Amino acid sequence: MNKPNPQIPPVPAEPERSARAIRTSRPLVAASVPCESEQLLRSYFDSPGAMRGVVEVVGEDILHRSDNAVSAAYFRRSQKSMKDRFASELGMSHETIQLWIGHYLDSLRSGQAVTFEYCRTVEGTATWLAATVSPLGISSTGHPRFAYVVWDITKEKQQEQALHESEMRLRAILDYAADAIITIDEAGIVQTFNKAAEHIFGYTPAEIIGANINKLMPEPHRAAHDGYMRRYLATGLPNVIGIGRELQGQRKDGARVPIFLNVSAVMLSGKRYFTGVVRDLTQEKLALAERRAREQQAMQSQKVEALSVLAGGIAHDFNNILTSILGYADVAQSFSNEPPKVENALKRIVAGGERARDLVKQLLAFSQMGIDCRDDVDLRMSIQQALQLLQAAKPEGVTVKCVLSSVPVVVMADAVQMNQVVMNLCTNAFQAMNAGGELKINLDARTITDAAELPDTRVTPGRYACMTICDSGTGMTEELQKRIFEPFFTTRGIKSSGLGLSVVHGIVKKHNGTMKVKSQPGVGSSFIIWIPLKSEELPPAAPVASGKGADLGGGLMLLIDDDLAVLSFEKDVLTDLGFQVEACSNPEQALALIQADPHRFRFIVSDFNMPGMNGIELTDRIRQVNSVVPILIASGREDPCVTAHIRVTPGNLALLPKPFLRKEMQVALERILAGSKS
Repeated sequence: MNKPNPQIPPVPAEPERSARAIRTSRPLVAASVPCESEQLLRSYFDSPGAMRGVVEVVGEDILHRSDNAVSAAYFRRSQKSMKDRFASELGMSHETIQLWIGHYLDSLRSGQAVTFEYCRTVEGTATWLAATVSPLGISSTGHPRFAYVVWDITKEKQQEQALHESEMRLRAILDYAADAIITIDEAGIVQTFNKAAEHIFGYTPAEIIGANINKLMPEPHRAAHDGYMRRYLATGLPNVIGIGRELQGQRKDGARVPIFLNVSAVMLSGKRYFTGVVRDLTQEKLALAERRAREQQAMQSQKVEALSVLAGGIAHDFNNILTSILGYADVAQSFSNEPPKVENALKRIVAGGERARDLVKQLLAFSQMGIDCRDDVDLRMSIQQALQLLQAAKPEGVTVKCVLSSVPVVVMADAVQMNQVVMNLCTNAFQAMNAGGELKINLDARTITDAAELPDTRVTPGRYACMTICDSGTGMTEELQKRIFEPFFTTRGIKSSGLGLSVVHGIVKKHNGTMKVKSQPGVGSSFIIWIPLKSEELPPAAPVASGKGADLGGGLMLLIDDDLAVLSFEKDVLTDLGFQVEACSNPEQALALIQADPHRFRFIVSDFNMPGMNGIELTDRIRQVNSVVPILIASGREDPCVTAHIRVTPGNLALLPKPFLRKEMQVALERILAGSKS
């Protein structure tokens, strides 16, 4: 049934609608569609792929005048049954009809085609449609006539939705990633900047996107970055691309931040982009510094504990040494008229003094405050020195058996720390054998070809020094073995800080080594340590003086020492070696003599520890007026600032450790004289 044809009212203003007009490149049907023939037009009208038809707007409904087969199929009707049917009769809702009428009137008002999209739901199934409507003029019945073309774009919409969801998922991944993710183009312009990047660098995306990435770099990298990019694009040779490395970044506030950067390159739509993954290392650096500080503190605490164990034994050794020195000195005085007895007594006094000197030297080395001085170390010497210190602390009933390599077992290590490893393990063994037992120490060099032979997978095969320390003590359960390297873990209560084995473990690990423990309750424990070998040969030993009083050429010598007893001894030795000696007991007096006549003295011998000015400071003042005079610094301890200063100074400056004998001073003077002539 046809509806009446009311008079078309004036075109109203554009109503608010749920669909929007958009431009399209799809073909349109307009009033002036050029056709060579009616047959060509019919062919276009009936072509598959799109719904096409001609309608008239009649009041608040749409009258279908002609529709193609695709349109009829969409409405589940035949083309014949569609003719002269109102849209409401074909099942279109009132809202949809009004939507279409609004766009029809838009096209009538503008005289141009209008394209829009909308979603139609039938029986729970949503279909997305894109439609183009074009005005065809006024029909013979006085109603505005229009052509329409409709495409089913459901698949396109589903793809768009999937792409949108994918982009949202990617954005969520980027925003919630723990690391900063930044993308730039070939020009270095920032394209993406996630939340982690905001947190690290302090910029918002609005502030940094569109800016050059070098904004996040400190100098000199900021100025050089564009050159890096040009070189990579021209040659393909990467600077950081594909190579993870640690760098410095720069925050918005100008502060530098340690970062680890990984960069990858990708081609998209013919353009090259670079994505950088940035990890903030600030907390890792702080944690590492704190861990090192704790390890250092633990090592020092353990040294204090070890020294308390050794104190009794050291006092015992010193009393024995002093007994022999004082006793033989008394013999020398009592039998001064019997030269053989006096000579024998004096030899014993010298031997006792040398024993005391060696013991003090080891104690000074043991007490050094964490200076990591690595050099060639023969582990045989480390074991022998540690056992010498521990001899007096060894419990009654404990025997020590050493089987050491017949050739040097040399590692690149800190000698003090190697001594500490042996002392800690031996002390631990002694405490496990209070009732007596046997301590076995083995040392040899081994070639490890299979990584499975080593307990730590991070340690690679190669040549290793292998040290094994076994005791026949109480042993440990498997549960205890799992915890023995934990700091402050102990089974001995307040008698132990629980740091000994944890310090050993830290030292071995720091020297790129590894260790393993084997233990069984009631049987004993074995600790096996592997440390990489450096070489099998020690450097050649320094020449030793003959002691026959080689001629040093004499001359005037300036001698400075604040200890009058030492000053007197040194003056006697130098006089005996053929020098004229002018002695000073304070550095200011000596400096005044040199400044008055800079080239008066052939040699200068100075103490290191003196009030007001130490030996290195005095040397620097002397060098201002005489840069070539040989200077020998005598020091009671190997102070790091002394050895470091001598290491970077030409051959006219040397160190003589105290205490020393006449022949040792002679050798030192011979060396410095030879060095000053070279």
